[in-house]
Amino acid sequence: MFDAAAEMLSSLLIQKGIVPEDDREIYEFGFACKLADAAQLVLLALFALLSGLVMETACFAACFTTVKRHIGGWHAESHAACLCSTTAMTAASELVCVRIGENLQIPVTIAFLAVAATLVIRFAPVIHRNNPKTAEETRKHRKYGLLVLNLQAALILTAAATFPYWRVLPLCGSCGLFTAAFTLIIPNRKGGNDE
Repeated sequence: MFDAAAEMLSSLLIQKGIVPEDDREIYEFGFACKLADAAQLVLLALFALLSGLVMETACFAACFTTVKRHIGGWHAESHAACLCSTTAMTAASELVCVRIGENLQIPVTIAFLAVAATLVIRFAPVIHRNNPKTAEETRKHRKYGLLVLNLQAALILTAAATFPYWRVLPLCGSCGLFTAAFTLIIPNRKGGNDE
């Protein structure tokens, strides 16, 4: 789906003389990634608008994507599979979070954060074979992953304590961190991670 469009865009740039033929593979991969990212945003926006969970989805997605960028984790075999799995994870998480009673929102938020921190400390970063890292880059991503996780956890806990009527938003953010951290322990699959 994305590969065909990426191939077409790359061919157009090559025909126009904008990029050399030798760089075709790089451009095809880059276009496929960006098209998948754009489709992901559209699907998440549609889910948020149709479900009425706009702020909740934004909190989940912001926390999930910013920490996942540094900690790595499971990758789907294709852009389409990634699109489907991320949308399904987001939708399921949001629908569960909004049904947690107010008296349980802070304890569940703290539990999500504790599990996420434990998994990140134990397993991060998991490096994908399509994006190998040097030992120095791995250390840097581990440090940044822990930094982002800690900053987001502090923000989430502060928001939960400060805005009692909006406690579902920090819960959704902590669920995003938990979900990103959980991808660290999903078994390797064909096309997935190599440790």
